[in-house]
Amino acid sequence: MDNSPSYHSHESSVKSSLLNISKAVATARNRNQLLKVIMEQIKEIFPFDHAGLFAIDEEADTFKELLDEGTLDEFQDNVARKDLLGPWSYSSQHRDAWIYVDAPDLFIVDEQSKIYPNPQWELMQKEGLVQMIAGSLYNQGKKIGLLCFSSKSDKSFSEKDFPLFQAIADQLAVAVSNVLANEQLVEEKNIKETLLEISQIMTKVQSGRELIQTIFKYIQPIFKCYDFGLFVFNKECTHLEDLAIKYEELTLSSGNKKMFDQPDINVPLSVEPGSNMAWELELLENASQPIVIDLSEMAEQFPDYEQSTILKEIGYHDSLQVLLKYGGQTLGFFCINSLEKGFFKQTKFPLFQAIADQLAVAVSNVLANEQLVEEKQKTENLLAVTESIANITNGPELVRAIFDKLQKVFPFDDAGLFHIDLDQQMERDLVVDYSYDIGI
Repeated sequence: MDNSPSYHSHESSVKSSLLNISKAVATARNRNQLLKVIMEQIKEIFPFDHAGLFAIDEEADTFKELLDEGTLDEFQDNVARKDLLGPWSYSSQHRDAWIYVDAPDLFIVDEQSKIYPNPQWELMQKEGLVQMIAGSLYNQGKKIGLLCFSSKSDKSFSEKDFPLFQAIADQLAVAVSNVLANEQLVEEKNIKETLLEISQIMTKVQSGRELIQTIFKYIQPIFKCYDFGLFVFNKECTHLEDLAIKYEELTLSSGNKKMFDQPDINVPLSVEPGSNMAWELELLENASQPIVIDLSEMAEQFPDYEQSTILKEIGYHDSLQVLLKYGGQTLGFFCINSLEKGFFKQTKFPLFQAIADQLAVAVSNVLANEQLVEEKQKTENLLAVTESIANITNGPELVRAIFDKLQKVFPFDDAGLFHIDLDQQMERDLVVDYSYDIGI
């Protein structure tokens, strides 16, 4: 060991810097603060040209760079701008990939770009980065992330740097764990506030159009899904109507738009035994909780289902679905859809169920309101018929009233109005007699 004053001075300086880093890391509550520590303090004792800090989501089997709320340097500005933050798959990769590093190790950028293809490599190579030192972030025995420093020189890092790198990684591991935990608390708080907001808005929804607008504005962004479906029973419970493709200006995706535009697809969907809808309803009823269905596989199983052609053409996959129940009655079902397999995780199911419960109340209110509007319209139409007939003085006017007024109350394609003369044992169809006058 070198016992010269310069060595002890350097060692003392590094220890002092590590202490300062430790204090700064301990106060970091968000990503921006943590990234600031890396750029302003860690870089002083561990020079690098580029730094990468990643969080691992074991449940989702992905890892993602922690840059959503800030950037480290000009290179990272490009990464964020090009949306190259991930998430990336963490499993089923070549075990020589740097993402599986445990203890600190050295890597060559060009070699790694061939082992584990990633859009970031191209940017790194254009930047002239050639060497990496990387290691894992562990907290309470669990791997939670990755740290890497890159350099434009192939001799910037060596095995002598491993102890210092590990010391830095250990401090950052605690900080990353705290930041992620804090973000989760913030997310949970935001979700509760969003649920409260959705609940308040749902109570004011009066129509199907308003209901779809609410889902589009408040619910879809939570799950970041491709689109959704809201299938609601008719009064006879013989068919389901997909309200998500009922209003052209509210169709969320190209798939929704294609379904809206095709009259043979945008129709009430039968729930008779053996139909696609009956199959889905049975699955949901038996599960009594949200389930995931692969829509492309479903389309193969039910080729005659009206939406199957579009489902296969667009490439739908995961559909998170749940029954809408209120007051002991099944009103239909709600689904959110993705073009990816494995998109919806089990952890999102309780939130999805909570939102569906609120949605069921809103659907019930909309159906009740539509019935009130329909009954009110019938009453107004009947009143109009009564007033119209009361002032009629001739046959043509009576026939016209039947077609102009009565038809709105009792829809029909044709009508007969017969005058019977019992003495002469004759009858006349006034509709036929006066059809020319009313233009039938």
